[in-house]
Amino acid sequence: MGPRPLVSPYVPHLLIMLVAVPFALRVPEPAAPAPPATTMDGSPPSSPAPMGPATDVRSRPAPPPVRLAGIRHPAFRRKVLPTAIWTFTAPVTAFTILPAEAPVTHWPIAYTGALTALTLAAGMAAQPIARRLEAHHPRLVALAGLGSVTIGLLFGALTALTHQPALNPLAAILLGAGYGFILTYSLTEVARIARPNELAALTAVAYAFIYIGMFTPLVLTELHHLAPSPPS
Repeated sequence: MGPRPLVSPYVPHLLIMLVAVPFALRVPEPAAPAPPATTMDGSPPSSPAPMGPATDVRSRPAPPPVRLAGIRHPAFRRKVLPTAIWTFTAPVTAFTILPAEAPVTHWPIAYTGALTALTLAAGMAAQPIARRLEAHHPRLVALAGLGSVTIGLLFGALTALTHQPALNPLAAILLGAGYGFILTYSLTEVARIARPNELAALTAVAYAFIYIGMFTPLVLTELHHLAPSPPS
């Protein structure tokens, strides 16, 4: 029986998770923060009551849920979220939509793989530049990333109209660089906004919006059904 393309790509991920999850379950929870030296009125805090035979850890009240103040921060709502959704929109467009819109005759799978590698390489190369730029001009990092994605999408539209595969590498470089800049901006802005005890949780929220871009091929496919492109 030959390879099953709708099943076999998931096998390596499942094997990795089978190895990683047991180790993750053994990771201890972070220690609770130390109590303050004084209370609101300046007096020392009262020591907790000693645990008797009928009192154990299971009888303690559950800790209050984490309240992410960063979610309500204006910068998170107005800057991070609208920018973060473009993070994965750019690369998945480069290596899923463009090869299908302007395919090559020979070695189509290798061509798609090369476009994927070129996109990700551009993103990796852009991130160190973005970090250095972010230290002095954070807003410029976001503008550079969104500008690169916009120009890359315009080249992608031109590729779809002309059906010229030669334009795909240029679009892939621009979309990959935009991905690197936007990812750097989103995560560093989250680190700037978050309180020390909520950095991990706020980063997870940001990543939830970052991964919305993975739906781009589905959205564009449905739009194509509604408004098909003119025949070449």
